[in-house]
Amino acid sequence: MSKNEGIGLKSRVTTISILIIVMMLINACMSKNDIPVSTAQPHPDSVDLLFNPVEMQSVTEGKLDKSWELLKVIPFGEIDHHKVEIYTYHVPKKAEDLFEVNRAFIKFQEKYYLINDPISNDLAYFPQYEHSTVFLLQHTFSYLDNQLVMIGGIEVEANGPGRVDYLMYDLQKKTWFIFSDWGKPQFIDLDSDGEDEFVIQFEGLHLAWPDVIIYNWNKGKLEVSQSLKQTIMGDESIQSFANLEANKTIAFGEVRENGSILHYSYHNKKLIKQ
Repeated sequence: MSKNEGIGLKSRVTTISILIIVMMLINACMSKNDIPVSTAQPHPDSVDLLFNPVEMQSVTEGKLDKSWELLKVIPFGEIDHHKVEIYTYHVPKKAEDLFEVNRAFIKFQEKYYLINDPISNDLAYFPQYEHSTVFLLQHTFSYLDNQLVMIGGIEVEANGPGRVDYLMYDLQKKTWFIFSDWGKPQFIDLDSDGEDEFVIQFEGLHLAWPDVIIYNWNKGKLEVSQSLKQTIMGDESIQSFANLEANKTIAFGEVRENGSILHYSYHNKKLIKQ
């Protein structure tokens, strides 16, 4: 075989190899197109909710700065026959500060406890009860000798309305604790077992759609559920919602016209499709 013939044969073999690879790629693409890019996962008939311990911060006695301006004194219920009040203050802006802020103290048994987070302007200047900026709850969780009082919640400063600090008092340890969450709180007996669940309805903000969170008292510890919307809607949860209905069911749906609505009931840490 001459040198030119060898080069020609090699060229033909290379061309055939390339054609074979191209055909394989075409077949692979055709096969791939037969498979849907994404399939809607069936919504479960029932699902066990996951609960995690609530992380709380201690609230300690604070010292009032004389330059702070008293704005409001807000009645905040009673604990063990002692009244609780919220004192709100305007903090003047200093040269090194970027923004003015408002702060709050809990006054209880003649002691003042500084709330860690700056409070919202609405709370500082226009405090309102009934699902606005002040939430008076007055609920006692009990387990053996342990009693934890959730006195209520107040709206704090955030990148939008709806972030609430919940104030807890340990009757045995005589100490205050606090935790935060987004949304409107209520105590409601979801499963008609005689015990109220602590439920928070997040009403949506910016690109986040409504969601529901459930808190559970478990042997002296407060636990919080995962997002109910994420639990039921899964990958669709970014463009979907969860709302607590008047009949105590939770409605789930996609944020689009003519989207179907699913209803689930809650019972003993479980969601059950209706």
